[in-house]
Amino acid sequence: MNPANGKSLDYKIMVVDDEKKIADLYSIILRSAGFAVDHIVYDGIEAIDAIASNPMNNPDVILIDQKMPRMDGLEASRKIKEINPEIKIIMITAYDVPRDSRSVFSLILSKPISKRQLLEAIENV
Repeated sequence: MNPANGKSLDYKIMVVDDEKKIADLYSIILRSAGFAVDHIVYDGIEAIDAIASNPMNNPDVILIDQKMPRMDGLEASRKIKEINPEIKIIMITAYDVPRDSRSVFSLILSKPISKRQLLEAIENV
């Protein structure tokens, strides 16, 4: 339980970013704040495969980068929502997200983001 806002920290989180150092950094920040980062994957296809292959253990929240090789975060997020519409997805991007695609996301954060912004996003999603 987060004493600041009374919300549970029991979220299972997936981090999706093609830059391993960034994915690892997000994971370290989240774990140090008491969140369970159950999956770290490095592109959209890996994220979809993880969601589809284990529907009983899907994350509650996905933190996803927009620009990635093989499949970007936008397309991956659409497909993930088709598999499990209950998953909350937070897009982290340095690029504009088309208006007609924004409804896929629970929240869109603009890079660069601070540790505080990352934690607040997860706590408030």
